[in-house]
Amino acid sequence: MNAPVLLTHHRTLLALCLSLALAGIGHAPPAAAATQVVTPDPRVPPASGTPCVVQLMSDQPFSGEGEYTTDNHFTYMPPPACRPPWAKVVLQVDLSSSRHTVVNDIGISLGGIRLFHQAGPRYDAPASWHAERDLTDYSRLLTVPHTGSYWTLKDPENIDPGGQTSAFTGSARLLFYPPTTQTPAPRVPDTVVRLDGSTPVRLPHNIVRAYLDVENAQPWWYLCMPDEILGEHPNLIDVFAPGDQLKNSIFPHETACGGGGFREIRVDVDGTPAGVAPVFPLLPADPSVNYLRNALNVPTPTLQMLNILPYRVDLSPFSGEFNAAGVHLVSVPGVLLLYLDRNRTFVSGGITMNTLNGVPGEPIYTSTLIRNAQTKQLQGTIRTRQSRQFEIRGFVNTSGGRINSSVRQSSTFDNAQTMDLRGPHQSLGVPVNKLYEEVVSLQSTTDRTSRRTVGTTLLGTDVEHVSYPLAYTYHMATTSQDIGDGWTIALRNGTVTTTQRWLVDTDHYRPSQGHYVTHLGESFIGSRTHAYAFWDAGLRNPSTDTHWQSVAEHRFTDNFGSCFQASVTAQNGAVASTARGTGCPGGHNQVRWFAHPDGSPDSLGWWH
Repeated sequence: MNAPVLLTHHRTLLALCLSLALAGIGHAPPAAAATQVVTPDPRVPPASGTPCVVQLMSDQPFSGEGEYTTDNHFTYMPPPACRPPWAKVVLQVDLSSSRHTVVNDIGISLGGIRLFHQAGPRYDAPASWHAERDLTDYSRLLTVPHTGSYWTLKDPENIDPGGQTSAFTGSARLLFYPPTTQTPAPRVPDTVVRLDGSTPVRLPHNIVRAYLDVENAQPWWYLCMPDEILGEHPNLIDVFAPGDQLKNSIFPHETACGGGGFREIRVDVDGTPAGVAPVFPLLPADPSVNYLRNALNVPTPTLQMLNILPYRVDLSPFSGEFNAAGVHLVSVPGVLLLYLDRNRTFVSGGITMNTLNGVPGEPIYTSTLIRNAQTKQLQGTIRTRQSRQFEIRGFVNTSGGRINSSVRQSSTFDNAQTMDLRGPHQSLGVPVNKLYEEVVSLQSTTDRTSRRTVGTTLLGTDVEHVSYPLAYTYHMATTSQDIGDGWTIALRNGTVTTTQRWLVDTDHYRPSQGHYVTHLGESFIGSRTHAYAFWDAGLRNPSTDTHWQSVAEHRFTDNFGSCFQASVTAQNGAVASTARGTGCPGGHNQVRWFAHPDGSPDSLGWWH
């Protein structure tokens, strides 16, 4: 029979290295001109006028070994020609890679506060890409000098096929727009505080509103299974299980991730539950690091891969608690944004209701997994469900009267993981076919309503609906055989397909100005089937992609006339077509300067 690519658990190092190279994780091809990565992501809309530009770094290598590399520093100085307040502050980042490298993520920080983060894109050929972020809400951070850093996170257990140092080079700059009549300076948070999740911080005593930006995009968790199910069905732990535990190493690990297929971020303030953030199901470049490399990010990356955006938790009901004497501990890393009473140095207050306190919100797992003892087939579905509702109310006695703040939030979560495993965990002397397939159908929605009042007067209402639906199929077919002092696995074909969406609808109401309504719809649909190389009559037949295509789209509208649409269609690893402005008036994109078409948190600071 044809002898497919072999991945061998064997004492012979040479045979292992050969098999890994054939599997497609050897050295990258010679360097060539970088290809510009095409995405449908919108640019941050500029304010009017000419901005002052502060260059943070220019064509700097993201070098270093092992863990976070924080030895790459730069010095930031505020622009002398553009003094605060600013109408807008925009971060622009340009990155490029010269070869394939194994990097989990890339970031830029200033004064210990993360300004930019992306999920380590992996390209075999040289590539370059651009990203932007609206940092207007972080203006207070930028009014004084700081030391900044740029870094990558590398996994020391991974082999970097291109070498032992990072192949990424980057430039970054800040654009400061002076206020004009058309684009005035917005009200921004008065204090920006770095939180590491474990160190108490000392805060001002005149806080009237508080928000926490948390990074909520994480890969792989939606493929994980409860620990008790992994214990009951150990063959779920396999060399070909999807996930980042499959290292680019000489001896690939048998693995699958535990902890269950549900994640959320609960925020505690001084030990009291204060808020919940949903976790975005980030799709990494490699569904299986060793065997389906670059299946989803070439040529168009998945949602948020190149620019991970934070989720903003409203902690305003806890403003009075923050004002109490002493230090305060917020349980998760993030950026705390505080609005202060500028007419008082101390503002009293407290919590009047908290139905989140004492409610664990643990998910419910059910399983229909059944293993056939004769056929060695394991089939069934692991279902993970969670639903919660809570309301938190608090008050602060400000110079303008007692302000009451409330946050009502409800969420639903449903993750169905259908498993189909065929063949023995390890063969017994004869070649046998094996299959590892996991199909995920995930629905995650969060609805939040925040209100602020003084007596019977409504100061504002903010309504947000967020949804993260995901359909995902991972399929790996192999042949396994015991060879006496080890065993071989022949790769035959692998498939990954996904439909990923990100939906955000908001309705912000201010009595003096009415409603501001926005809609964001972002999607990535991709599929790739890879047939592996094999030897036939002494000749090598190359690997082939029998089905490889993707479509990425971004759409944003608001009731002030903003409309943005862009899409990228790819076929066989190359961009086939692009579209911009489809469905917008006149077929053209037009976005108001204050809008957040990328879906980043919006403080509505332009609405005083």
